[in-house]
Amino acid sequence: MDDPKLITKINGNNPGFFHLALNASQNPPALKFRNRLEVVKKLKKDFKNCPGNFTNCAILNLLGTLYFYNGEAGEAISHFKKIIKDFDAHNRNALANLMFVYQRIHMTKKSEEFKRKLSELGSNEENEDTVKYTAEQAFAMFFDVHLEKSSDERNSPPFKLLKYSLELMGKSKSSNEFLKDEIRYWFAEVCYKLYIASSRSTCKEATKDQCYKLGVENMYGVLQNGKITNCAEFREGAWAYLGMFMHKTPYTSWDERGRRVPVDRKQDVPEIVKEKGLVEFYLQWYLCFRCFKSEKILDCEKHCEQEENMLDFQGTEICIRLATILNEEGDCDKALKYLDKAWVIDNTEGNWFALTTKARCLLTRFRNKARKIDLQKESPKNENQTPQMSATLEKSHSADAEKSVDSSVHDAGHVERNLLPQEVLQDGDFEDLHQAEKDYELAIGMNPTPVDLSNLANVFELRAKYKAGLNEDEKEDLETQASDYYNQAVEHLGKEKRPEIHRRYGRFLRDIGEERQAMECFKRAMEVDTMNKESLSFQQLFQTLILMYKKEGETDLPVEAAAKKESESQDVSAVGKDEEQDERSKELEDIDGDEPSLVEPSSTANDLEEDTQKSSVFMPEGQEEVLTEDETKYLKKLASANSNRKTMLHEITYWLQRALGKNYSKMDKILSGFQKESPLEFGMIMSFFKVAKSDHKDENESSNCNAVRDLLSSESVEHKKFKSAYELGLSEFSKDTRVENSKPCPRCQNYLRRQDSMLPPCLMSARNLTYKFDFFIIFAPKEKEWVFYSLLKRLEGSYGYKGAFDERDFRPGRIYLEEPHYFLENSFKALVVLSEDFDAKTKYHLDLAQDEQMKKNREHFIIPILRSSSSVFPQLNPLICLNAVDDINWEKLIQALEMR
Repeated sequence: MDDPKLITKINGNNPGFFHLALNASQNPPALKFRNRLEVVKKLKKDFKNCPGNFTNCAILNLLGTLYFYNGEAGEAISHFKKIIKDFDAHNRNALANLMFVYQRIHMTKKSEEFKRKLSELGSNEENEDTVKYTAEQAFAMFFDVHLEKSSDERNSPPFKLLKYSLELMGKSKSSNEFLKDEIRYWFAEVCYKLYIASSRSTCKEATKDQCYKLGVENMYGVLQNGKITNCAEFREGAWAYLGMFMHKTPYTSWDERGRRVPVDRKQDVPEIVKEKGLVEFYLQWYLCFRCFKSEKILDCEKHCEQEENMLDFQGTEICIRLATILNEEGDCDKALKYLDKAWVIDNTEGNWFALTTKARCLLTRFRNKARKIDLQKESPKNENQTPQMSATLEKSHSADAEKSVDSSVHDAGHVERNLLPQEVLQDGDFEDLHQAEKDYELAIGMNPTPVDLSNLANVFELRAKYKAGLNEDEKEDLETQASDYYNQAVEHLGKEKRPEIHRRYGRFLRDIGEERQAMECFKRAMEVDTMNKESLSFQQLFQTLILMYKKEGETDLPVEAAAKKESESQDVSAVGKDEEQDERSKELEDIDGDEPSLVEPSSTANDLEEDTQKSSVFMPEGQEEVLTEDETKYLKKLASANSNRKTMLHEITYWLQRALGKNYSKMDKILSGFQKESPLEFGMIMSFFKVAKSDHKDENESSNCNAVRDLLSSESVEHKKFKSAYELGLSEFSKDTRVENSKPCPRCQNYLRRQDSMLPPCLMSARNLTYKFDFFIIFAPKEKEWVFYSLLKRLEGSYGYKGAFDERDFRPGRIYLEEPHYFLENSFKALVVLSEDFDAKTKYHLDLAQDEQMKKNREHFIIPILRSSSSVFPQLNPLICLNAVDDINWEKLIQALEMR
């Protein structure tokens, strides 16, 4: 529902002018829900003295709704009535919520009474009351739970509603400046959230530049009018967000290696900053925080505090925001002072974000120390180096350490552990890690987020890597804890797409020798990554594949040659080192905070055309691919390669083809590094790739093409032949590749391996004793990720049920229209994941499930799982749906699956 009028339209099932049917009603995890309740309680305490009544009403409405879904109907009713008694006797949101709550607790007369009051008020889109109630809806969505949604998805609806509210206010010609400033304040906050998440934004109405412009314009308006800034929370919050806008640069430049280039702030001042006369604040962003006592921007010079007086902040928001900027700037010591101040002001669960920000800052400070040691070890002083050159190098290293605040020191993965005595981290340096561990564990106990779990895993990882004097058992225990928390972080992602967490987990697994598992992490990162960053995930995957490929080659070599090979293989860790460091710098805010950093925009068509012409891998269109003499020699080595290496070559070329098709420019630079460090392996891979390309173009295959034909078939050809093998029993394909031990052919193995990397593995037997499957899942294509990585992972992975669905379990060679009949007949239950995007195929499966239930009189056969509040199908109205908008009620689902 992108139209604000539709969002605020009366819902026929839940009558009321603006009924608050929030995601909190969909059974979120207890810890998440409790944390959200505490955060809203903190808002109530912080804004209790604000001059207008819009914010107070919005907070009380949201808090009452959360209380109701927490099973405290009496507390919810008291909050709604407080709005009517103390703030607004005709508040439609409060009346609608009272009507709904009384209806749910079966007090029909009371419910009808408030329904009648609502109908008497009527509705007029262009009056001031409508503006207020629409903005209250936006506020509720802004602070709602929204467990599965990313930051940009969460903030897109409130952005549209608040923008719509301000437009309505202009039409109504309202003179209520208090209401206008309150709406503008929250609208500017939403704009900032969307601005920093613009690389993944789905908000079609606002681009990155528009969010910056609207945010600055509205926050400036709040400080210019000064109507609500006599409230300390509004005043400090307004200056804090203006300071964050001034700290950001809306224009970003990139060098030839895809790294951000520092912008000359004096030369690139945004137009909105010039227009509002904020150039001085833009050039010196910290002035915004020093003016925190000024109620109007025109009076800021009179109230500009000295730096030593900035600890007089009254609220937590400005402390946390200033600390976040200082952390980005590399000044962790100052950042920690303000975070300590924020925790002193409020040490309750509602101030959870201050705690997790403090832990992140401590972790950053340790990483900076460790990174400096790694840089010193990697770049020893040259004997001919002048003192001036040494000073320049030291300064460069220090700047790099600050830049990669979150660039996990973990990247320096293959640095020697036995550092020189003067370079070893002392016990005192590990105090930051110990305190970060305590803070993260406390924060996770309040609100377990994937980011915090990943950072806690990194704490144990760094301790295992840098702590001197650890024995093997102690090191293994730390690595086990790190792996456990990384796994929990991935499980908590749900539908949230954070490829940087998958990449970090993959790098950790690769460093401890689990290359195969690391590859799966990098593949998953490529699947969920944005187009312009997928090459970063591929870089890690390709590096891991080459390491595994070299290791496999050692089994074919004599002892002396294997030792030499092992020494050479260590060089591959340096491949793409700079690019990897750049990647980790870009992942700074992505992995360490709820506000991801901006990334490079996708390449343009002209860029792709230019890069294609100069690429060392792809030739221009119309030009024939010709193998060189060296490449022909590489192909002849195929006969001596063992089966594992052949399989890996096929896998490498498959992912190489996919990545090259996404981003030519970055891939050409990444591959050139691997070409220098691993010429033999890289030459063979490139030769295979060229032959594969010519194989698809020309039917007259050369001897080289025949030699690698079995290794380089496209996925579509594999699929067709794989299905033919099932249908015909024994095809020419299977005859050519059959071996004595009756193992599947390499192409089938690779097809299945790639399929298994994307699909959950199927269990051998069902839990029930009557049917072959415990359940058959019917879902729309857009629900695929949630079904694969949340529903199936829990039901099959945790509970041991055997499920079935078309993409994985339908048998090749069978008639497609008959397969659903087979699986529904042989399944104990049918799970129907309801959403608004049912296509013809999904509706057909649903009709078959209902037919199976009716013909065979199978009670409790269909279990509907509701994915959105408006997706109940008419034919399923009699059935009780299991709510799963954010996180499913697993206990109820298990009970339904066991019901006879």
